[in-house]
Amino acid sequence: MPPITPHELEILEQVEKKVLWLSTWMIHYANKVRPNPDAIKVGGHQASTASVVSLLTALLLRVMGPRDRLALKPHASPAFHALQFLLGNLPGEKLRQFREFGGIQSYPSRRGDHDGVHFNTGSVGLGGVNAMFGAVVQNYAQQHFPDEQGRGGQPPGRYISLMGDAEMEEGTLYEALIEAQNYHLRDCWWIVDLNRQSLDKLLHVNRVGQLHDIFQSMGWEVIVLKYSRSLLRLFEQPGGQDLKQWFDDVSNAEYQTLLRLPPEDYKRQLLEQVGRRGKAALKLVRQYDGATLRDSIMHLGGHDLQMIGDAFDQAVRVTEKPVAILAYTIKGYSLPLAGHKDNHSGLLNEQEIAALRGRFGIAPGQEFDALAGLADPQGVGDYLTRCPLHRDRMPAPPPAAPRLSVPEELNVPFKEAVSTQAAFGQLLMELSRLPGVGERLVTTAPDVAISTNLGGWINKVGIYQPEARADFYEQYKLTSPFRWKETPKGRHLELGIAENNFFSLLGTLGLSYELNGTLLLPIGTVYDVFLNRGLDMLTNAIYSQSRFILVGTPSGVTLAPEGGAHQSFLSPLLGLGFPEFDYFEPSYAKELEIVLCWALEQLQDREHGRPVYLRLTTNPIAQPDLRYSEAMRRQVVAGAYWLRDYRGEPDYGSRPRFNLLSTGVMTDQALRASATLREEGVYANVIVLTSPGRLYRGWNAWQQAGVTGAAEPAPHILELIPPEERHPTVSVIDGHPLTLDWIGAALGVPQIGLGVTEFGQSGDIASLYKAMRIHADDIVDAVGRLLVEQ
Repeated sequence: MPPITPHELEILEQVEKKVLWLSTWMIHYANKVRPNPDAIKVGGHQASTASVVSLLTALLLRVMGPRDRLALKPHASPAFHALQFLLGNLPGEKLRQFREFGGIQSYPSRRGDHDGVHFNTGSVGLGGVNAMFGAVVQNYAQQHFPDEQGRGGQPPGRYISLMGDAEMEEGTLYEALIEAQNYHLRDCWWIVDLNRQSLDKLLHVNRVGQLHDIFQSMGWEVIVLKYSRSLLRLFEQPGGQDLKQWFDDVSNAEYQTLLRLPPEDYKRQLLEQVGRRGKAALKLVRQYDGATLRDSIMHLGGHDLQMIGDAFDQAVRVTEKPVAILAYTIKGYSLPLAGHKDNHSGLLNEQEIAALRGRFGIAPGQEFDALAGLADPQGVGDYLTRCPLHRDRMPAPPPAAPRLSVPEELNVPFKEAVSTQAAFGQLLMELSRLPGVGERLVTTAPDVAISTNLGGWINKVGIYQPEARADFYEQYKLTSPFRWKETPKGRHLELGIAENNFFSLLGTLGLSYELNGTLLLPIGTVYDVFLNRGLDMLTNAIYSQSRFILVGTPSGVTLAPEGGAHQSFLSPLLGLGFPEFDYFEPSYAKELEIVLCWALEQLQDREHGRPVYLRLTTNPIAQPDLRYSEAMRRQVVAGAYWLRDYRGEPDYGSRPRFNLLSTGVMTDQALRASATLREEGVYANVIVLTSPGRLYRGWNAWQQAGVTGAAEPAPHILELIPPEERHPTVSVIDGHPLTLDWIGAALGVPQIGLGVTEFGQSGDIASLYKAMRIHADDIVDAVGRLLVEQ
């Protein structure tokens, strides 16, 4: 990349001012000009946006190409959208719709914004982690599908995160730093906006040295962008080294506070503090008026486009390791609220915005004009047109992802009694043999691959490492059932015990086609109870419209000896509550087989497909003779089917009738209860709920359609259980009973919901089931209560 020429610098400085104006006005317009139907503040972050205007301008206009991917700090979205508007990638009217329904989102959003947002970053820390794992996934795709990654002779893209320094307090970043080091990370930049402020406070501790050492110890190239050219010129004068020493030593809090003083008070304080260091420094300070001193000392490296360009040029030359750029800035730079400790949610008033408009030479009514106020509009227009990210220069999208053929069943022979977790391991091995599908399957787990039944799969496909590692067990001829080769062609990414990393990587694998043009079919396994530990990253993955299969196993109090710390019960509610997330809890291996095949088929639908959550257990239960048919498949995928059906019995109409609704491993208890009840003269049908999530979504959509008058087909639960078969119901789940408690209302029948509402403890399965009142005996007792109430 050629150095910035003086002419280019002049053009960039004009664009920088235009971006500052547009982003500031966009927020002002939303809050104080556009009609607001509510009594609450619309919001926006003029100060936080202003601190990165220079960095973002240079990044988008000089550095980034079509294959680069950006994760932007949440509060900088107005500056990003202003630049995209100038590049022709966003209609001008959208700037008027910031934070409006259907308009530009508050924070960068893949689904809500329409101008090239690559990563959702509404939660702090997400950007850095996802950019890092994006680079890992790109490297994986390059090594497994080089023809797809090398289209048009393009070099690999860079995964860049521009984040705030307060985000560096988020612990997930350091978990990810440790993990990514294992994958020889490259093509990844973290640019840290060091404005030394968070939402509520000034950051008193200067952590730049610590960050520098952390990055360096992790093998990163570190570039510190602290001094602007004007500062360096000041420091080169007689006495300048003493002034520089004061500048380097002063605390963040005092530096920021001094900037808020009137010019003459600022000079007076500087004379007092710097004068102690010597007469030359005192003489230097006396040469300048207070306003010039303050402006010069406020002009940090992160606001100097020449220095930024030099730093980016240096970063571009680093190809074999990641780069951290620590850029000093002022929060609210060039605005009246610059450096104020309370500026995070502050808004310019009418007088301040009018003064800013006049300073930039923009006439009233031209606030959203792309060229208004520019000294050289023709030159700026020509420069923007030549930028690689300009609308007219963007390449055609990659070809559609290959549509892979997945059979509707695999005909895997299962044992007479098998757990769904064990069946999952068998099915994965069979799927690996499918032409086209097997090569694109990729798995990951946070150090639980063996305990979630991935061991056999990894024996076959190996662990992914960018560079092969020696297998010393093999070299020294030691015995182990797990022969895990670590090579560039491995198809399992083994992680450490950090669920945030796991969900971030899984979500990024599920966006591989959108981010780098290679379709992957990712499957991640995690202890079901630890979904909670990675909930922020899981939420983000779903919100990002990623496509993946999540296997939560082992689950429930059925994991009896492990105790309450490992026994999940809230996870079914997560499966039920997340939109666009298909939660299944199969009871039997055949159900799981059908669901897995269906899931892999629909993951390929990049427009309507959804991530799938499978909740599995380790308890082997007897397998019924479930024969595959199209009707069976339809019902399993829709969410429920009849397993024990007494409707054909001659005396069915004359006996008490009930429905037992069970999911997952609890179907075994429901069958036992049904057999006991039959001996007592009661017919209790057993209806298996394979997907409480899809059942609930279908019923809820039907309900909402009834309110709005929209056309919506009858939900599966009402089709499956016709009015004449809507008997008093007992539902049972090894999880929170609220997951199924809505079904009685849907069917219009009395219901008793059995489930887990307490923390568990160690013990045998039967004891835990009885303690949680989900044992077969408890199901029988619940039917007895309903019988009495009839």
